[in-house]
Amino acid sequence: MNPAGEGTGFGDRGYDLPLAGIVVANIPNAFRQAISTNLLTLTKFRELLRKIKKNRPQEDLELLRKAYQFSAQHHIRQVRLSGDPYLVHPLEVAHILADMKMDLPTVATALLHDIVEDTSVTLEQVRAEFGKEVAHLVEGVTKISKLELVSREERQATNVRKMLLAMVDDVRVIFLKLADRLHNMRTLQYLPADKQRRVAQETLDIYAPLAHRMGMGKIRGELEDLAFAYLDPQAYRDIQSDLESKRKAGEEFLKEVASEVEVKLQEHEIPARVEWRIKRPYSIYQKMKRQGLTFEEIYDTIGIRIITDDIKNCYAILGIIHSLWKPIPGKVKDYIAMPKANMYQSLHTTVMGPQGHCVELQIRSEEMHRVCEDGIAAHWKYKEGAGTALHAEEGPPQGGPAPRVGQRAREVPQEVGAEGPQPQPRVHVEGDVVHGVDGDPAGGQAVGHGPLRHPEVVLHAG
Repeated sequence: MNPAGEGTGFGDRGYDLPLAGIVVANIPNAFRQAISTNLLTLTKFRELLRKIKKNRPQEDLELLRKAYQFSAQHHIRQVRLSGDPYLVHPLEVAHILADMKMDLPTVATALLHDIVEDTSVTLEQVRAEFGKEVAHLVEGVTKISKLELVSREERQATNVRKMLLAMVDDVRVIFLKLADRLHNMRTLQYLPADKQRRVAQETLDIYAPLAHRMGMGKIRGELEDLAFAYLDPQAYRDIQSDLESKRKAGEEFLKEVASEVEVKLQEHEIPARVEWRIKRPYSIYQKMKRQGLTFEEIYDTIGIRIITDDIKNCYAILGIIHSLWKPIPGKVKDYIAMPKANMYQSLHTTVMGPQGHCVELQIRSEEMHRVCEDGIAAHWKYKEGAGTALHAEEGPPQGGPAPRVGQRAREVPQEVGAEGPQPQPRVHVEGDVVHGVDGDPAGGQAVGHGPLRHPEVVLHAG
């Protein structure tokens, strides 16, 4: 009698590898490819299920299983230019939305979002299989996909964004389209060079500003950097190289600053975590062009972020920071009392830190941080039987405008910079005391959509 797993190819430890290799070698190529495809996509789908279960432990996942099987069946012979099975794309889009903790109908739609456009499946079939809600979302994404969105002038780009929003009566369609575009940008290297530039330009003109309008800073930043890398690859490489050369010295300096801050926060018994961040290449590029600076003249390429539990402690931390280091006049901004139009909230300050170096700090609560990363998506979830109405999941942003029941995509906050810079808040600080807030249009950080011109390409600040 053979011990388990010896000579049979099976057992508690799985396949015996030499025998498995012989078996696989005798499988026809097409069948072997099908097995490989199934393993790849099934693994990604299982990871998706685990992610959803963690975020939404009470949800019935049958809708997702059904959507995955339906998508796998109809995309079965389709392959992306990367060589991956096409099903990988909707799975990656679903993962992006699951990371944003979106509701099940939205994630299920991600698995189906190209089904009408790229297969023989009709919208009526989707409605029959998955119901009106999912069909409505699929229809919305399909409509946007048929638009020609390339724009060469900023005014035209603004009009296209407005037209796009006017077409959409459920803001989740915008979330889906942004996630779709993000994954397409991550795999843009497989397209011909002319299409790379066209898609990158479209992303920078339309989708990155749209993400900004939604307050989705994380997606906006990645879209901008990915587009920048294709539209001006030399400038992108130069900035990346300069950032890398400053990284080590910057990290050591920030560790010193963060350590000093942490000690003071512990002394005052204020719960908080201290992080440091490196500005994104496109953000640095914008500042260089806008202010006519070289990379060496930009002092705030690296900054500190302090995240605490509530608003009161945000202001307390600001006072502590200013007791440690002298604030630079005009560089203290209160976006908690006066949130930006896209719901962004934080306290900003720049101080003369250790060794005479300027340090930029952002102070915010956990909830503000979540809104900064995911924007409107951080506050919405779909409720059964509510039509296309979207409801606040955990209340409005702290001190900011509350999303309204039944809010449609066209009713989201007005586009920052589309009609000129918004007034920026300023606080007056004396020692540990933070005084009142007043509007400061001149001293605020410029956020706009003015064109940044390059000899071969027009880049737009979004």
